[in-house]
Amino acid sequence: MNVLHIDEQTGWRGGEQQAHYLIAGLARHGHCNFLAGRRGSPFLAHGDPNAVRIEAPFAGELDLRTAWKLARAIRRLDIDIIHAHTSHAHTHACLARILAGRGRVVVSRRVDFEPKRNAFNRWKYRMPDRIVAISERIGEVLRAFGVMPPQLVVVHSAIDPARFDVAPLSRAELGVPEGVPL
Repeated sequence: MNVLHIDEQTGWRGGEQQAHYLIAGLARHGHCNFLAGRRGSPFLAHGDPNAVRIEAPFAGELDLRTAWKLARAIRRLDIDIIHAHTSHAHTHACLARILAGRGRVVVSRRVDFEPKRNAFNRWKYRMPDRIVAISERIGEVLRAFGVMPPQLVVVHSAIDPARFDVAPLSRAELGVPEGVPL
């Protein structure tokens, strides 16, 4: 399966880290990952150095130039899944799929505030094939907005347990004397 991951952010935060955990896991299972983001962004800099990266301007949420560039990549790379990892990427993914005429859109939602109730957001949240809420609370917020199963699924965020596989510090290293509760 060919998956295009879209993240237009200029920094590296939890969402970008989670996306890269997913990308690494998909690669281990034999899926091909392609990354789309802003030139020089940490999202494009991380991960498999051999992965195809697509640089686009992402000049606002309704940037048709970016959507067209993504649509061409979707057709050229035979993309099956277009995974949007941010709110603006959500819009770009939906527009690119319309222009490409192919692909299934998956959106990850990581924030627990309700989308603004306007015509644009009603369209935007009807368009994806799946919206993945990373917690039950975010799922509740989206259901209150009108997103329902089967379009909405809750998949909890993952962690890399290897990050916590470290040698413990001694009491002396922590400055905690013997006999003192720790």
